[in-house]
Amino acid sequence: TVYTVAPVTDPKTGAQVDAVVMERLAGRTVDEVVRGAGPLSAADALALGAGILDGLAAIHAAGVAHGDL
Repeated sequence: TVYTVAPVTDPKTGAQVDAVVMERLAGRTVDEVVRGAGPLSAADALALGAGILDGLAAIHAAGVAHGDL
């Protein structure tokens, strides 16, 4: 869940930049899941991709540059 996009001060430059504030979820990374259980099923891979695309669409709509998010 993305809670908000908020301005923060970059500690290196002092410039105001937007930050994406999200909920931290407990769990395993995709790498951990694949290493433990093997490749994702097509349905699971599609669901994961859809979630990533939804998140990217939300931050793009807010005008946030996400780098390697």
